[in-house]
Amino acid sequence: MPPLCRIVAHADGYRFYSHGNCLTTLYFIFTIGSIEIYLKLSQRKPLTMQTSISPYALSPISHTIPPMENSILYRYAEPTDIPELTSIYNHYIRHTTTTFDLEPVTIENRQEWFNYHEPAGRYKLISAVLDDTLIGYACTSIFREKAAYATSVESSIYTHPEYTDRGVGFKLYEKLFSLLEETDVHRVYACITVPNSASINLHKKFQFREVGLFTDAGFKFGKYRDIQWMEKQVGVI
Repeated sequence: MPPLCRIVAHADGYRFYSHGNCLTTLYFIFTIGSIEIYLKLSQRKPLTMQTSISPYALSPISHTIPPMENSILYRYAEPTDIPELTSIYNHYIRHTTTTFDLEPVTIENRQEWFNYHEPAGRYKLISAVLDDTLIGYACTSIFREKAAYATSVESSIYTHPEYTDRGVGFKLYEKLFSLLEETDVHRVYACITVPNSASINLHKKFQFREVGLFTDAGFKFGKYRDIQWMEKQVGVI
């Protein structure tokens, strides 16, 4: 009887193969050398296994992405999305100034963050899924802790690095802001590290306007960074 899965080393990383159909979804992490690798076996997916990078991965691993012509599902995020949500966010922590987090977050950390979002509330979390692979997400979060700010939220959006500039972010925001119309949210704020013309232009497509520039607000990758605040009106209380 063949093994459940095998690991093959390629020049561009490790690839994973399974035999037969997996009857359920399994998640586990194993270690090759100093690299932790997170595996996802999707329901009744013969011959292949989806892979994503662990929050603690020390080097990139090849991650095959399905072709764009397949339909993308935009839905509320589910608990099984958390490892992939973590992996995408950690990419932006490590390689960009999009977020001012400096250290990768753990799956446990993102579990707490995930639990804060709910379909019926002001703080929503939407996933974009292509052939069982999460390729992006958008969310709203607390703008400020004080009670009078309750109907203001801050929006965030992150896409898998292989799916930037391909319309995924636009569709995520379109879905997110449509759902916010059903709530008492009055203002949405976006905080963008500049320069970032792509993000500024995306927000302008959704009627955000520039309301303030904070200079040298954060220090990342050896340099002080400016942030642009943008504001969107959602509804009238």
